[in-house]
Amino acid sequence: MKHLQEKLPFYALILVTGLLLGGCQQKVTIGTANKAFEKREYIVSADLYKRAYRSEADRMVKTEAAFGAAESYRRINDYTNASTWYSKVLQFEPGNLEALYQLALIQKSEEKYEEARKTLEQYMTKGGNKKEAERELEGCNKAAEWKKAKTRYMVVNERSLNSRYSDFAAVKVKDKEVFYTSDRLTGKNDKRYARTGDQYLAIFRAEIKRQRGAQPGDPLKIRDEEIPDGLEFDYNEGTCAFNQSTLYFTLCNAKSDGKGTCKIYEVRQTGKRFSEASPLSFCTDTSSSYGHPSMAEDGKTLYFSADIPGGFGGKDLYYVVYDRQKKSWSKPVNLGSAINTEKDEMFPYIHTDGTLFFSSNGHVGMGGLDLYYSTGNGSNWSEPVNMKAPINSGADDFAITLADDKETGMFSSNREGGLGKDDIYSFYLTPLVFNLQVLVKDANTGEVIPESTVKLQVNGDSSVTLKTDKNGRLELPLMNASQYSLFASKAEDYYLDSKTSGVSTKNKEQSEDFSIELLLAPINVEDEFTLKGIYYDLDKADIREDSKPVLDSLVTLLNKYPRIHIEIGSHTDCRSSKEYNLTLSQKRAQSVVDYLIAKGIQPDRLIAKGYGESRLVNDCACEGGVATRDCTDEEHQLNRRTTFRIISK
Repeated sequence: MKHLQEKLPFYALILVTGLLLGGCQQKVTIGTANKAFEKREYIVSADLYKRAYRSEADRMVKTEAAFGAAESYRRINDYTNASTWYSKVLQFEPGNLEALYQLALIQKSEEKYEEARKTLEQYMTKGGNKKEAERELEGCNKAAEWKKAKTRYMVVNERSLNSRYSDFAAVKVKDKEVFYTSDRLTGKNDKRYARTGDQYLAIFRAEIKRQRGAQPGDPLKIRDEEIPDGLEFDYNEGTCAFNQSTLYFTLCNAKSDGKGTCKIYEVRQTGKRFSEASPLSFCTDTSSSYGHPSMAEDGKTLYFSADIPGGFGGKDLYYVVYDRQKKSWSKPVNLGSAINTEKDEMFPYIHTDGTLFFSSNGHVGMGGLDLYYSTGNGSNWSEPVNMKAPINSGADDFAITLADDKETGMFSSNREGGLGKDDIYSFYLTPLVFNLQVLVKDANTGEVIPESTVKLQVNGDSSVTLKTDKNGRLELPLMNASQYSLFASKAEDYYLDSKTSGVSTKNKEQSEDFSIELLLAPINVEDEFTLKGIYYDLDKADIREDSKPVLDSLVTLLNKYPRIHIEIGSHTDCRSSKEYNLTLSQKRAQSVVDYLIAKGIQPDRLIAKGYGESRLVNDCACEGGVATRDCTDEEHQLNRRTTFRIISK
């Protein structure tokens, strides 16, 4: 597989060139292998390094040859052979930090996270870069978690677009056609890249067939795959972006020494033809490569990747703005340290809502290039969020595009199980599904209460009344991004309403089943309840305004259970004389009864009873008006209460 760091516009097509020297018997020197490596003929250099390794007896030379072979194989993503040769290096030189580090990255890319952890620990123990190692260790730990975590993402290989070659960076245009990059061999794409012997990368167009009743996850059906007229070049091209009828893409001038740079070009589309290509004006540094364009929704802000001097290292993400009056682009602006690292940030994609998606091997990830997203603008962006498995893998994952609702999209990967070196994948989010199961029980016995009433309120507004079944159960689906409150009741069997419970599906990223038990307390004769919130002014029995809502709730209760009779009890603390407290409490109990009668409750259902200080709830008693211990006012307040007791039903 091809190394993503060198994908278009930084893409060196580095497979077998037909120049392998396996049939030659003459001795190969390290110098010969080094020259092939410097020309990026990695398959050739790998073979030469291996032959030098076998023919040389000197330990240092063998170590150098083994390292060269490992590096050559790594750059073409042949991790099996690269791992073998890094291991040979470490046999000769256990403290070779670069071999340890690269071996750990290979183990990580193959999702051998436990092995990678051990190798990284050796790397740090022997003096390796602690910051880099800790980042990779964190990636190993998180990758293992992400692979086990529940996800709504479903990934599908777009087999109709893929081949045994490299196919990547697909862009849908109005769901009618798809443009993508490939190095497959066709009648129009039969020129070979002299350095590698492979065909050049080209932009392909395919028409998408309409599919009635197509569902998310259904593979694309395409026809008329072709290189569009006007997009045939003698060099590597690809990774395109559209802005109405303008196509932006990367074109690389492939020099024989492999050091040709890339620029972003534009062409105008008329029907199925494209005009002559011209480079964008900001691609001025002839020693730098520019590529991977993505146009913002405003039609004038272009994001791209480049290795312009002065960045954070490797390839950074930049943006430019088009001035329609001056008909020119601004100077490139770096997206800043939140996005860019000392390694590579590539394949930016700016969504219609302004969210930035990109690939990087410099942030904490699962291995290779991972996909991330961030929000912000200009040079101010939030900390990138890893898109996790299964969008990301240990391999290189890159070149993502998404629909406006972000529920579906496409990306590219060289993960195991594909058809070719790089494949195009579709993904979609499975719908969020929420279900609620309610069980109503007797609060005292724990037995289920059949055919109870459940009142459900949605988002503090609309409400619905439902019934449990004979087993006291109720099951129902819930809406996404909603807040529910519910309580149960069964007045006909003399149960008090349950407490109100709540369920929320807001900000949920995964489907979930909720389960709630609602407990109903039975109403029994002699049950006594405290009415919290009944207050009186000093030495007075009048009902205060702030006490009326509590009494109104008692009116509601008495109307709900029309056959119960209650006693209203009023209690005081021990301060003042017993006679005074008894008289005051009787007046207060009677004032409550009078209020309830005024609200329509029949007098024969109510009895007023003043208890004074005879039923204290704590030991704050008094002798001669003096408390037996130093009680706080809060403790005395516990005794100043109003109760009601069920006397019949």
